[in-house]
Amino acid sequence: MISSWTHSIEFYRDKLILDFDKMKHKEFNSRSDEEIFELIFKSNQLEEEFKPQYKYLPILENTIWQDCHISIDETTDAWQIAMIQEDKILKIMWKGWRKPCPKSKLNKHYSIVVERDFVINSINECLLYLDEKLVATTSNNT
Repeated sequence: MISSWTHSIEFYRDKLILDFDKMKHKEFNSRSDEEIFELIFKSNQLEEEFKPQYKYLPILENTIWQDCHISIDETTDAWQIAMIQEDKILKIMWKGWRKPCPKSKLNKHYSIVVERDFVINSINECLLYLDEKLVATTSNNT
């Protein structure tokens, strides 16, 4: 299972390195986190799925969804997760979506602003640690 996660994590790390400038849009300017979040997810929805309270928001091109949403596997899919570039800083936003997300966190929005390089370095350290553990586990099983 870990190896399937590592491929996704590598994909998002590479996106932060190579495509960081794609994680912004002029429509994000002067919007609340909830509105930005909705803009991202709305860009991958059918009209009948739009939330009525956000009908006033424009429908952005689907590339916004591709560039800004995060999905690692079914475990993380209990949360809706997105990341954007905000003034050259990375903003990660998430919202409780469905089980196994705790009921008390459903539909609640969270966000954190963090330096992009910090996230890239943290991902690299995590991948190195996992690689070392996988090699050690494989060596012990042979």
